[in-house]
Amino acid sequence: MSAALGWMCLTDLPVPDELAALLDHLATHETAQLMAPLPWMRAAEHAAGNGLQRCLRTMLHPDTPDAEDRRDDPWS
Repeated sequence: MSAALGWMCLTDLPVPDELAALLDHLATHETAQLMAPLPWMRAAEHAAGNGLQRCLRTMLHPDTPDAEDRRDDPWS
């Protein structure tokens, strides 16, 4: 999960379908709980969901209202 998030941060390439499917499969509540102590996940937490879900939603679907409302947020 961390490597996939890192790759998505470092490139402007579209996320391959296989990677998107893997992220959907691995982005469980348990994974979010394991990643929650990370500083960037704590900073990304939002009323709309945990940090992992918010990161994925913002990175995979940048046109969502949460992403648009937080454009100045360095973690989005």
